[in-house]
Amino acid sequence: MIVFILIRYVDLQSNANIFILETGNRIATSVTRIGIKKATSDISCASLCSSHGTCCSAAYDIEKNTCFLDSCCNPVTEAFLGALVIRTNSKKDKLNTSGNNRLCNLAYHRQTTQSSVYDNSGVFGSPCNAVDGLESQDFYEGTCVHTNKEFVTWWEVDLGAKYTIKFVNISVRTDHSSHYERFSAIDVTVDALYCGYYTGPPLLSHIYEPITIGCSEGITGRFLRLTRSVHDTFQFCEVEVFANLTVCPGPPEPWTCRDLSHEPCV
Repeated sequence: MIVFILIRYVDLQSNANIFILETGNRIATSVTRIGIKKATSDISCASLCSSHGTCCSAAYDIEKNTCFLDSCCNPVTEAFLGALVIRTNSKKDKLNTSGNNRLCNLAYHRQTTQSSVYDNSGVFGSPCNAVDGLESQDFYEGTCVHTNKEFVTWWEVDLGAKYTIKFVNISVRTDHSSHYERFSAIDVTVDALYCGYYTGPPLLSHIYEPITIGCSEGITGRFLRLTRSVHDTFQFCEVEVFANLTVCPGPPEPWTCRDLSHEPCV
């Protein structure tokens, strides 16, 4: 019996979600199981693990469309044709390795812009708040995006290079119902090409999990934009942009945002 022990590395300067995919394996015991949820794909299973604060691995049963979430002290794995093991690892530990495909968050600490920046008595809804890696969904903690009221609002991230995008995770504000209920009618484009659309708004029972918007097959580009064509503000908290790569690119350095200043960053 082989036991895999994995300690989740947390470092706000370098941490980003990276999923190592092990095909033909499943997690065989329930010793450290922290959740069982229905999932439509390995992507949605990875998203569920990403949104859970203590999840470091998951077993996706392809035949049953079920995602088994497990904590950082991983249980035993075994060979199983209808399953996929999804493990999270730190960017610091896996930056220069290759071999297995992994889902890399390309947006972390990248340059961002948006149509306008809302200022609530010195708490800015700056575009960089969406790529800071912090999990807070409370605007008043200074970690969320907020534009002014406009006929068309948008937010954009420069990924640094062209990638084939698989999906985008977006977390909504949870500090008041009026905010998450306004997260709707979202267009996602990559270099002005259609990627996906989210009708919304999310259900109350789903607001603590990221909203996953899948990209059309083969959409490749550098600039990913979220657009809301509603006469309103645009508010959300964290954005993760995932591509399937063998080596995850490192974030640019240096990078400053809310941690040093509340001034709007572009």
